[in-house]
Amino acid sequence: MSSDLESAFRVLLKLVVQEVVDELQSRRQFINHMNSEQGSGSDDRLLLRAKEVAERLAISERHLHKMTTEGAIPCVRIGQSVRYRVETVKDWLREAESTETPQTKQQVSKKKKSIITKQPKITRKAKQKKVVEQKAAMPTQSETVEKQKNVQAKKRRPNRAEPESEQERPNPFRLLLKEIGVDREKLGPLTNEELIQIADVDLPTFHGWMYKGHEMPEEALEKLRKHFSIGE
Repeated sequence: MSSDLESAFRVLLKLVVQEVVDELQSRRQFINHMNSEQGSGSDDRLLLRAKEVAERLAISERHLHKMTTEGAIPCVRIGQSVRYRVETVKDWLREAESTETPQTKQQVSKKKKSIITKQPKITRKAKQKKVVEQKAAMPTQSETVEKQKNVQAKKRRPNRAEPESEQERPNPFRLLLKEIGVDREKLGPLTNEELIQIADVDLPTFHGWMYKGHEMPEEALEKLRKHFSIGE
């Protein structure tokens, strides 16, 4: 990459130098032409028109006007007319011949900057690919809903007497039924509210007995035994 940049810069520098050399040669020809005319006495005018100066400098009148407006070439104004002194133009050429013009410096600086700062553009296809990858990394709506359902299911507490295999500790209600010889499966579904009403206890007491291993009052246990023994 650095070698390509260096070669491109060399080509650019060569072109700029060639332009400067061509411009200096044209100015030198103009000076020689002016000197020859002055020596021969064919043109003893003190002032030249813009068209004459532009032709002898090998530039356009528009460019000459721009240089005059910027103050690069001095001029003489006679009313609304613009004229150029022959000696002033010669002096300007001698000074410009030994130095590089500001315009040439600006051109070289701009071209060097454009080569160095040129960056590759991001294509539309690459942008679309990046958007697709970002969407693929995000969870879908169905996955989010399923995750929320799982969290809510974990927070729920059972409101029915569940089978012994689904409990971390032995189900005290099943043990009670086993004690009195009653098959749990034959009783059908029973809610905790129904058992609380039969045992005639409050919710914290029943909950502690069913799920925390606390003891149930003997009177409540006796009511449960009596109720389900009769039902059987």
